[in-house]
Parts: sequence; structure tokens; C-alpha cells
Amino acid sequence: MGTQQKPAYYDHIAPAYDRERYQDSPYFPLMAQVMLFVKKTSSPKILEIGCGTGMFAHFLYDEGFRDYRGYDFSEKSLEIARKKAPQIFLLASAEGDSPYQWDYNLAVFMEVLEHLENDFAPLEKLKNGTKVIITLPKFDDPGHIRFFKKARQIKRRYHGYIDIEKVVPINTWFVLYGTMKPQGQRELPFWWNRL
Repeated sequence: MGTQQKPAYYDHIAPAYDRERYQDSPYFPLMAQVMLFVKKTSSPKILEIGCGTGMFAHFLYDEGFRDYRGYDFSEKSLEIARKKAPQIFLLASAEGDSPYQWDYNLAVFMEVLEHLENDFAPLEKLKNGTKVIITLPKFDDPGHIRFFKKARQIKRRYHGYIDIEKVVPINTWFVLYGTMKPQGQRELPFWWNRL
């Protein structure tokens, strides 16, 4: 298992991160499943936390989605993203407050929560009833704080915050789709205080 990285780590890897078009990326099957869930959301106003170099934002744009805001804490990643698609990209941390002030009804976390020590912090900031799409890995990596071998592990971890509709396995990832529970009904897993 890895440790939570600072923006400089992602600034360093951003230029090499996605050399190919999104359609040719090894992440494309993952993005295609996320897109299916985006299309299930009525009139989506998309908030992407951890948008990175804008690969998924480019895919969204090509599919006709314009009501979008992408946030990342790597300035270098955002520079690359702004060259890919005419979407709105802003500098902010997943754990900060600024991304969550915008009017959105769908939050996308692709390859984000497994990198955070407190993966519940961004979820806590989401508005009640927000549709949420989260990708999570099945594999370990130096940058991963956690990974999941089975869908039931994901359900057990996040069911206190999200009414989970589906967890779909895609190659070496899982994709979770659900709706954020109201603030007063969100509960951390029973073991959280024991860490």
C-alpha cells in the first residue's frame, strides 16, 4: 500500500499520463462504463473531482455534455486538460470546500478516493441526493492507500454514505453508482474510529 501524494507528484507524472487519445487509452473501458452511468442521470450537471489531464472531460465533451466542472490539485494536469477540451477546469483539492460550492447533481471520482487517507472527507461535502460515480482499483500501487478485491468490500465501506445502486467490475477496477444519503443519515463504518 502507498501513501497520500502531494500535487508535485502528479505535476511530475502528468505529461506522460495519457499520451494517447482517450479512445486508445487502457482506461477507456472504465470511462465507457462511467459514461453509461452519466447517461442514466437526468440533465447532468457534472462535478468531476480529480479530473487530472482531462481525458474523461474530453470524452464527455465529445458525447455532448457541456454542464461540467473539473477540479484537480495538480496545476500541470490542468494545463494539459485545458488544451484537450473546452470545459471548465479549476485548481482545488478533493478535500477542500471550493469544488462543492457549484450547482451540480452528479459527482464523478475517477481514480481519486483510493489515493486519500480520509476518503470520506470529499463524500461528506457532497449535497444530499447527488448521484455519484466512483471508480476504485482491484490492485495495489505505491499511490494507493487502499484497493478492493471484491464488490462487497466496496459496499461495506461506502453504504453508510451512499445508497448504492450498482458496483460493476471492469478489468482491474470497480465502478460504483449510487445516490448520496442525506447529511443526517450518513454514517462512517463501525470500525472507522478504531483506526
